[in-house]
Amino acid sequence: MILKFFMTAAAFTLLATPALAAGAIPDGTYQCMMDGLMNGEMVIAGDTYMGPNYDGQYDGKFEFAVAANNITWNGPIGIYSDPGMEHIGSMVVKEDDGDPAIEIHVKLKDSDNVHVAVCTIEP
Repeated sequence: MILKFFMTAAAFTLLATPALAAGAIPDGTYQCMMDGLMNGEMVIAGDTYMGPNYDGQYDGKFEFAVAANNITWNGPIGIYSDPGMEHIGSMVVKEDDGDPAIEIHVKLKDSDNVHVAVCTIEP
């Protein structure tokens, strides 16, 4: 399963556009979904983020960095930072409409099943 994750990540990296390769995540509010369920909103502004969270009561504003489409979060990432979850990795991907989106890969701490949250920018 882990090998499949890394192969998928490599495929997304190869499909990156020049804008994504430069690490561009447009400013805005992103809706995050995992397994068909809404996981809250994430706000991106420059190289900072808040959330995701459901009620606008964020844990704070934190910096992030993007290198080769991989995202390093320098703070908690909402529900994906819960003690029972393990963050595997995050990346910038290209949606079908060409807009960048954020993928967050997590798993429950005593499980091998990787879950993928996708955060897409609100129009």
